[in-house]
Amino acid sequence: MSYMPLTRTAPGWEERTAVLLAEGLRAGDGAGDAVCLRPGFARLAVLLDVAAWGGGAGLRIWLQHSPDGERWLDVAAFPTVAQAGPQVAWIEAQPELSGTLAVPTDGTMSPGVLHSGFVMSRLRVRWGGGGASHSFGVEAVAIYPRVGSGGGE
Repeated sequence: MSYMPLTRTAPGWEERTAVLLAEGLRAGDGAGDAVCLRPGFARLAVLLDVAAWGGGAGLRIWLQHSPDGERWLDVAAFPTVAQAGPQVAWIEAQPELSGTLAVPTDGTMSPGVLHSGFVMSRLRVRWGGGGASHSFGVEAVAIYPRVGSGGGE
C-alpha cells in the first residue's frame, strides 16, 4: 500500500492528504470504499465539498472508521447539507477520554456530532441522498507529530 506524500506544516508536524471519496454525482444512499491511513495521526481535518446540491430532504454525510473493514462505526456526522459548498470537520484522533461509554452508531449519528474517543486508521464515507442526486467528494488531512520533534506541542 502506498501513502500520499507528506507535507511539512507547522514546526513539529507533518500532514498527509487522502481522498476518501472522489468527487462525483451520486443518487440515493451509499458508502465509499475503505481507505487506510498511516496509523499514528493526532488530528484529522475532513473536508466535504458539495459541488452541486440536488435538492430533496438534504444530503447526509458520515465519516466512519472500522477495526476490521467489516464493522463500521460513525466518527463524525456533518450537518445536513442544503446547498452547494464546503464543510470541514476537525477531529482529535487521540483525545483525552472522559471515561464515559458511547453507544456506537452506523449511519445514525445526529447531524453535527463528533465521536469522542480513539479514531482508527481505516476510514470510509457513508451518505444519504435525501431522495435526490448530489455531486460531492470528501478528503481527509491526517496530521502527524514529526518523529524526533517532541510532538509539536
